[in-house]
Amino acid sequence: MIEKFKSYIKLGSSILQNCLLLVIGNLGLIGILSGQAFINVEGNWNYAISPIVEAGNDFSYEYTSNPAQVYLSATTSKGKGNGNFRWSFSIHKEDIFWDAALQLFVKRTGNGNGGGFIQGGTAFQEISNNDNFFFSGKKSRADIPLQFQIQGVSVLIPSGNYATSVVYTLREE
Repeated sequence: MIEKFKSYIKLGSSILQNCLLLVIGNLGLIGILSGQAFINVEGNWNYAISPIVEAGNDFSYEYTSNPAQVYLSATTSKGKGNGNFRWSFSIHKEDIFWDAALQLFVKRTGNGNGGGFIQGGTAFQEISNNDNFFFSGKKSRADIPLQFQIQGVSVLIPSGNYATSVVYTLREE
């Protein structure tokens, strides 16, 4: 059983203002996996990069969100069968309009709430356009905190609005 959830990331710049805005948006409960498992993503990241007002200044190469900027949950409606609920998350991005110099990273910064165990995902990993394993666990887990980082920000990137969507995939194993 597999369920996917998309969130959107936007990075914008204006040649007149020389500023950037990064937005990671997430919505709430997405649905049910064959009546058994649920994926939930909560939170967003709005980050305005200060304008460059003096020659010789540059944007910082990387920007990092708060350690608990977004929360991810994997829960089941199996009731007593929750002890056998094993799951994993994978992650990828689908570019809408994105500069190849920009790199997006994510990591898990905590275990969330629930029993069982959770493993993996505690070091920053790049979110690519290919689906990659993120982390896994056993039993329902709620409010697992995620942190994001974007690298490659530069005045050499043409001004414009950049957007990509992050896709979380929950697999019941």
